[in-house]
Amino acid sequence: MRLIRYSSAFDPDIAALFHDAVHSSCRCDCAPDELAAWAPDDIDPASFCKRLSGSFAVLAAEGSVLAGFGSADTSSGCIDMLFTAAHLQGRGIGSLILRTLERECKAPCWAYSSYTALPFFRRMGYVPEREDMAVRRGVALGRWLVRKV
Repeated sequence: MRLIRYSSAFDPDIAALFHDAVHSSCRCDCAPDELAAWAPDDIDPASFCKRLSGSFAVLAAEGSVLAGFGSADTSSGCIDMLFTAAHLQGRGIGSLILRTLERECKAPCWAYSSYTALPFFRRMGYVPEREDMAVRRGVALGRWLVRKV
């Protein structure tokens, strides 16, 4: 497993990984309309990945295959995105990406965690502070605000 800096050349792979991770990993915690609002089938890779170019973003690659990605606003400590390919979860890829993002942050780290990712964040030393809602494409999605202790 190697980490590389984000490049827009990976946008199609990142968007596909995101879609697959949400629809595969979160289907036990989200209704079909929530999954479709969070990760639509017609996701535009360039638009989705645009926010990666404005943050510290890393990709995890296994050979030539994208295994995961994450990004952070290093000045605020916000872990903006963190996803691992569904079929590779549980192999330490998310932990590797998160530790890398944390090292770059100048402020205490925090994130909005899906219900599905909450156990992962807890294992990584994050504490849930409060439940929150995000609205994507008119659909409310439950999530947790978590902070690193």
